[in-house]
Amino acid sequence: MQIYIIVRWGNDASIDGANGEDTIYIIRAPNMAEAIEIAECELINQPHKRCEPIANVCIELGQDVQPGLEPGVIVGPYFNFFHTSDALRSWVRHYSDGEWEKVR
Repeated sequence: MQIYIIVRWGNDASIDGANGEDTIYIIRAPNMAEAIEIAECELINQPHKRCEPIANVCIELGQDVQPGLEPGVIVGPYFNFFHTSDALRSWVRHYSDGEWEKVR
């Protein structure tokens, strides 16, 4: 299993909407696609009038080597302005076509 940070730009409760504090999850999953799917299932159940219920950033933190753990949310959602590290593998979703691009 891998551990990922999944970020949606902004949050619906902020008066700034998509420009407010970001919605952040820490997810355990076997791969990036499943981590995104888990987060987006959570996001669709969050208010989303001002922010789309989609992941915008995926950061791979590393492995979870504990045996017998299931994929799922470890932490989240929490709200803060997200800043990434140049040292971690990361992907961003393009607004134009929804495709993911590896940036590191």
